[in-house]
Amino acid sequence: MKRLPRLYECSEHAYGDYMKGRAKGQEEAWAAAYCYVFLPSAFLYVLWVLAHALRCGKRRLYFLSGESYLMYLIAGHVCERWQFPLECRYLYLPGEPWQTAKDIREGSGQQAALLRGYLEQEGLLGEVPYALVCGGWSSGRQKRLCRLLKKAGHRGRTEGYYFGLHSYAEGMGEKLCHAWYFAPAGGGWKKAFFSRELFDCVFASPEGEIVGYCVSGGRYVPVFGAEGNPHRKRIETEAAVLLQYAEYYTGDFGSGKDRKGRNPRLEMCVVTWLLSSFMGFASAEEERAFGSCRTGSGSGPAALRGARPRRKGSRAGGREVEGRKRNKAVFFCNPGTDGQGD
Repeated sequence: MKRLPRLYECSEHAYGDYMKGRAKGQEEAWAAAYCYVFLPSAFLYVLWVLAHALRCGKRRLYFLSGESYLMYLIAGHVCERWQFPLECRYLYLPGEPWQTAKDIREGSGQQAALLRGYLEQEGLLGEVPYALVCGGWSSGRQKRLCRLLKKAGHRGRTEGYYFGLHSYAEGMGEKLCHAWYFAPAGGGWKKAFFSRELFDCVFASPEGEIVGYCVSGGRYVPVFGAEGNPHRKRIETEAAVLLQYAEYYTGDFGSGKDRKGRNPRLEMCVVTWLLSSFMGFASAEEERAFGSCRTGSGSGPAALRGARPRRKGSRAGGREVEGRKRNKAVFFCNPGTDGQGD
């Protein structure tokens, strides 16, 4: 527990350049929310993914580029530290829609051939049982990938894990798409107090837009847009803080064998409270700190749902940053077992 304040102070200091020119309160609000809201939520989600994948006999996880980058870092650290028999790979795929300026298509064309070569190179056509860890809030991207794999000769069932799902793509369902925080059926409270735009912004990948593929040094590699990602420095800062967090968790709470004391239902209640209180009842400083965050140059602001009515004298009215820091005691007093099922 004594190391946590240092983690927060490190985060607040690291955000100095990113928050330059903004009020001190915004820097503090961002660091507190990242350390005590987003990191605990992401970490518990990854533990659930790993536990579910191991129970189902998976041996490899592909984290799709996009909102899965920081999850990929967490998973790789946990698997290495706790010696889980799971390989974690980061898969560079175009986002939505499945077409880019270099004409990536599912059926034909040079870029389609290069994409198929890339997927084969990365082992998606092999015999190792695997699953996808997907960004986004519907299974459309997974469906398009499965269709492409089928055309390339893959006959296995490809499953996907999601932080949350608002809808299934046609032909997909809960047998292929495993949702953690909320699923298409139910979870109304969680959906009402959740900003996927903000989540996408906080958990963005450092690379820019993927516009195609090429062959370099005998390997298929992605090609990124010339503009790059304007938030790369901030994301790399967050990644460094995240790995300190993962080291604390896996180190101080021991090996995977010591996780039998976790209560997944209680953990979900804690995550629901952390996310809904932040996204639904943000303080004024938090609204200012996160309100201008965008996933890309052409996207809209990741607005918090600060329009929710606040009771006079409630903690959400201005003392929420200190409240975020106190949240750590709730999470860290309940370290962990394997995650819950669907």
